[in-house]
Amino acid sequence: MSTSSAGTIEITSDLHVKAYLKDRSEFRRFWFKRGFGGERNYISYDMFVDKIKRIFSLNTEFSITYTDYEGDEVRISSDEELGLAITDPASPSSLRIVILGNLSKPDAKPAAFGAKNTEASLTNGTPQQAERGDTDPSPTSLSEIVGRLDKEIIKLQQTTQESISSLSRTLTETASRAAAEAMNHVFRSSRHVVPLKTNPSDLKPSIKCNGCLQLIKG
Repeated sequence: MSTSSAGTIEITSDLHVKAYLKDRSEFRRFWFKRGFGGERNYISYDMFVDKIKRIFSLNTEFSITYTDYEGDEVRISSDEELGLAITDPASPSSLRIVILGNLSKPDAKPAAFGAKNTEASLTNGTPQQAERGDTDPSPTSLSEIVGRLDKEIIKLQQTTQESISSLSRTLTETASRAAAEAMNHVFRSSRHVVPLKTNPSDLKPSIKCNGCLQLIKG
């Protein structure tokens, strides 16, 4: 592939592109087919952008980047940069790009792409979270989810233990107060017991039993 004087990029074979729309976590694939018999054998940056707009139904500005053979994220914004991206050693069979910008979701959602969204893990949270100032983005892997569950379980165990300890103290204090009240009641009741009259002076000598002729007590 080479860049012509007209500002377009000549393609010697079909160009396969895998695009990741970061704001929607959506993947799409498309081709630039090489023509035959004098037909179109070139592309340009403007053609590339128009293709992306049609594929994703975009109506706002956006940026395009790719990862080169050195692992750096490089932006594509001209014919020359597009040509370098296509011929980069990191893109021997297809060009993988990331699209990012102030995007709005179209009324008719495009057909979902069936591949796994592996590049989605490159981000920490969403643009909405960044605007709100969130510092704890949603978990994006199984290990993060398990880690958060462990933390919540530990918190729940601590809360349960504290509740049990508090309930135990309350029951002990209540039982102690109840026992003290019972003892006080017994003590107060014992002070009002009237002893039986057993003094001989309390006998009534003038009254005798007709059967045994003994004095009647009380």
